[in-house]
Formats: sequence, C-alpha cells, structure tokens
Amino acid sequence: MPFLIMAAVCLLSGVILINIVVAGLCFAGGAISFFSHTQPSAELLFDDIGQIIIARDNKNIEGVMTKGSQVWPFLIIIKTQLSAGGVTTFWVYSDAISDSGFRRLSRVLLLNQFAS
Repeated sequence: MPFLIMAAVCLLSGVILINIVVAGLCFAGGAISFFSHTQPSAELLFDDIGQIIIARDNKNIEGVMTKGSQVWPFLIIIKTQLSAGGVTTFWVYSDAISDSGFRRLSRVLLLNQFAS
C-alpha cells in the first residue's frame, strides 16, 4: 500500500491545494490498480532448439526464439518470431517459474546464442 504512504506525505507536507490534489490522485490511482489488477496466467513451453509455445486462455501462440533475447539474474526477455508473423517479446521473471525452469530457459537461450 505505498499509495497510502505517498498520499499521507503529500498531505502532511503542508495544506496547499496542489498537495491535496496530488494526494487524491495517488490514492485513487493506487486503489484502482490494487483492486483491478489481474495477471493473466500463461504456460510457457519450449524445447532445446528454441521452439516456443505460449498457452493462454485456451489459445496457443507458437514461435521461435531469435537473437536479441536477454538473460539477467532475475529476468529473461525472450525475443520471439511468431509463426503467425511478427516479432514479440516475453518477459519472464525468476519468481514466475520454478528455479530449474528458469535455469533451463537461460541455458537454452545462451547455448543457442539467442541471448547476449
């Protein structure tokens, strides 16, 4: 609930109209994002040569990992050439999948030289 803290700081810093407006916007924005934010769940399927399938909402998106992906200690950005055409990126945080899945995905990207 950091939006409540930001709203309180704005109000305690002085009773000026702009502070009240900013505090109201912080509170409203935080409340809206807190109560309306839903993360769609997806299943990530990949093999050792870079084929990838994203299954979400009973729909499969197929593609191939391409160069330009990035591997970070807590984040993997997968650049994907979709079979339907177009290029997209998927962000995979380390806490979104198992530790072994994160390590395997990192290994696939680095060994196939899709990532730098």
